[in-house]
Amino acid sequence: TPVAWRYLYLPSLFFILGIGIWTINIKNVKLATLGLSLCFFLITITHQSIWRDDFHFWKRAVTLADKDYAIPHHQYALALWEKGDLKTAEKHFLLALNAKDIQAYPWEKAVVYNNLGRLYATQKKWRNAEKCFKNALFYNPNYKPALCSLGKLYLFFYQKNNDKTFLKEAKKFLKKCH
Repeated sequence: TPVAWRYLYLPSLFFILGIGIWTINIKNVKLATLGLSLCFFLITITHQSIWRDDFHFWKRAVTLADKDYAIPHHQYALALWEKGDLKTAEKHFLLALNAKDIQAYPWEKAVVYNNLGRLYATQKKWRNAEKCFKNALFYNPNYKPALCSLGKLYLFFYQKNNDKTFLKEAKKFLKKCH
């Protein structure tokens, strides 16, 4: 919330009232009112485009927020992933994990690690995915999405290698995730 424009709504009321009083004292009130209305209309239209979808909203949030804020980077990474830009998504997941504000919230770190692990899994970077799921569980041992992700990954390893230790691990994690 480093750039919280929503806090400007109430103070802008006094600004608008002041402009209203000022326009009363102008000789051509209609022209002044039309000009001000046009200015506010243009500002509204320009800012409205930011809200068209998650990608544009979080892209703007990342440019406005400091690198020390995890949420914009995490959400932008998810939007980039959805668009198919996996390399940039990975970069923003890592920026989210290194942000200063996330250090105080281990549960949030677990969410980001789990999503980064899922990204690696879609790229068939299995060991990176495993490491991320384990990191997620380090920060939140009961985080069900990470338990399920790790269980599914070990089940995949078992199917690929036919190693019973992977099956045992898969059962252990999948049992905890339901």
